[in-house]
Parts: sequence; C-alpha cells; structure tokens
Amino acid sequence: MIETEVLVLGAGPAGVSCALECLDNKLEVLVLERERAPGGQLKQIPSPIRNLCTGYHNDGESLAGALEEVVHALVADRLLTDCPVSSVDLKNSLVVSNRGKVSYRALAIATGYRVRLLEVPGIERVSDHILYRSGIYKDALQEKAVVVVGGGDSALLTALDLGRISASVHLIHRSSSFRARPDVVKAVEESPRVTVHTDSSIRAFLGAEALTGVLISKDGEELEIPCSKVVVKIGYAPNTELFAGQLDMDHRDHIICDRSGATSVPGVYCAGDIVSGGVDRIAWAMGSGTDAAFGIRKYLGHKF
Repeated sequence: MIETEVLVLGAGPAGVSCALECLDNKLEVLVLERERAPGGQLKQIPSPIRNLCTGYHNDGESLAGALEEVVHALVADRLLTDCPVSSVDLKNSLVVSNRGKVSYRALAIATGYRVRLLEVPGIERVSDHILYRSGIYKDALQEKAVVVVGGGDSALLTALDLGRISASVHLIHRSSSFRARPDVVKAVEESPRVTVHTDSSIRAFLGAEALTGVLISKDGEELEIPCSKVVVKIGYAPNTELFAGQLDMDHRDHIICDRSGATSVPGVYCAGDIVSGGVDRIAWAMGSGTDAAFGIRKYLGHKF
C-alpha cells in the first residue's frame, strides 16, 4: 500500500500545475499518469500555440517538452508514468493502479479527455486509413487526397495545415456553422486549398481493399468525395468513467465542482478539461489546477 497526502490523477497541464503548487507548499504529492510521459493531450496539437503568456510554441509537442522538463526537475520520482488506474473508491480514499493500491488524504482528478471516435458502419474495414492525429503522419499525407471531419478549432486548423501539403482537402461538418474561433473560420473559408461541406456527414467508405473515397450526405443528397485518408477531429470525451455514481456530474459526464475545484465528495477536487462549465484552453487548465491545489490546502488545514 502506498500512502500519500495528495494524490493527483493525470499529468497534463492541470495535474502538473496542481502538483507543483502542492509541492511548493511542502505537501507530500504523488502523481499517476497512464501514458509513458506527462503532457496529456498536448502532443496531439499540430498548430502553433500563441495564446500562452509564457511564450510562443510551434506546436503541442514543443510545449509538452517544456512541461516534461519541469516535471522531471521538480516532481521527479513523485510521478509514476505508464500507470493506469483500474478502480477508484472515493468513499474510502483508495485508488488501485498497476503499481498497487494508493491511499490519500486529498485527491485531485485531472484525467483529461480522450478523442471521440467516428462511428460509421464499416469503419473497421478501413481503420488503417482513419487518423485521429495528423501531425505525426504528415509525411504520409503529402500530396494525398484527404478528408477532415469536424467543426471545432482542431478540425479547422488541421484542414489549414494539411492544405499546405496535401493534394486536396475536404472539410466535412455536420452543422451549418462552426464552433471554431472566428479568425480560424475566416481563414478556412478564404483558403483555396480547403473545400468546405457543411450540413454533411459520412455515410459510407468507398474502396474494396484500400480507401478510395467517402460517401457523404449533403443537403439531402449523396456525394462521393475521393480520398485516401480521413482525419477525424470531432471533439473529446472526458475520462470520468471511474468516478461515475460516486460524485456529481453533468449530462456530458463532466464533473461538477465549485470555484476551488471542490466536488460533491469532501477532499476530492477536479481540474482541467473534465470540469463542468470549464474552458477548452491550456491556460485555463493550468489555472484550474492551481485553484484545485489551493482548495486542497484549505481542506488539509493550511492557513492563508
């Protein structure tokens, strides 16, 4: 049995910010991260990060590298990577991971998001040609006909990015309007390299042995679009299944908490993408992690 004063689940921007604040205030902290390295979803961001006052980053990989340096320097052996959690008992303050059981006095949940998978009949047949990350596959997408699915910042930025290197880019979005930032929407609409299809959805994948195109439904009609790869950017789902039925969540399975990150269970706090009513920004995740740390300090009896 491992015992710790503060247990943090997740080593993305929110979890790391929480851990650093706790460590700075001499609390005993343990961070569990299911992936092999800290950073959360950062490495899946292919576009420049310009809205952090800490500096400009060419992409999420760059920011993740900076975060990892800080973690290894300050959190050090209090971070366990490649450490998935299999069960959580909030009533008894107990977590079970592949490294054994962990008990805690206060818990910070910063488990983040995972990508939503595209659900279309027959997708298994062409799964090798369906990508949920484009940055690491750029070489494979050079001069290829590509379809991008989605309507948020990530989808539109991906379409713009691939428009510079791919033979053709078709952007498919099920709604009539985009959720992305106005400047990004304008850039897509003005791009001669991106063909936009709104009020559209993929109905089937074409090709016998390899993907040759998609069949989409658009304005009540069907249209075939040639492509060899499909990049899916349809949002994320919160990693909160382990806490279902143990604390209050909203209809989207995001955790309900107060300003300090305090949940409906005393001593349990949350931060980052999984917060109900939160903001989908890295800076906000960092700030919410710090808020959770302050809430934990107050819960543990620290005086301010």
